[in-house]
Amino acid sequence: MLKSKRSAPNFNSSGSSTISEEETTLFQSRFEISQESISPESNLLNRSFNRLLLEAIDEELSLLGVSVKQTIYAYLEREFKISRKDIPGKVEDFADALEKLFGFGAKLVEIRIMEKLYRKVGDFKYFPENGDIVFSEYVAALREHYVKRMLT
Repeated sequence: MLKSKRSAPNFNSSGSSTISEEETTLFQSRFEISQESISPESNLLNRSFNRLLLEAIDEELSLLGVSVKQTIYAYLEREFKISRKDIPGKVEDFADALEKLFGFGAKLVEIRIMEKLYRKVGDFKYFPENGDIVFSEYVAALREHYVKRMLT
C-alpha cells in the first residue's frame, strides 16, 4: 500500500510551530554529515537523478495533456511555492501538493511516476521498513541506489 509520510507539526501556546532542541541538533548533524560526504561526482550524479525524476514527472503529467501539465506546474508554484525545478529537493512537499490537487488519485500519479523512474534507473529492489511504499522514501532510496551504482 502506498502511504503518505506526513507528521503533524508541534505547536506552542501561541499557535506557532516548534521544534525541540534535540530535533534541531539531530537535523543539523545529519545535514552536516551529508554535506561533508558529497563529492563533486556524487553532486553531479544527484543532478543527473534530478533530471530523470523531472522527466518521469513530465511524462506522467503529459498524459493528462500539455495544457493540463502546464496548469498543474503553475498551480504548484502559485499555491505551494514549488517550481518544477525545485521538485527534486521538495519531493515530500510535491507529494503533499499532488494529494491536495488529486485527492486519492494522487497515489495513482505517484505510482506511475515511480514506475517511469524505475524504468529510467533500473536494477533496483525496494523493501520498505513497514511494508508500505511512501513516494518520498522510494524516491530517496532510488536516488541513493542510483548515485552508489554510478560511483562504483
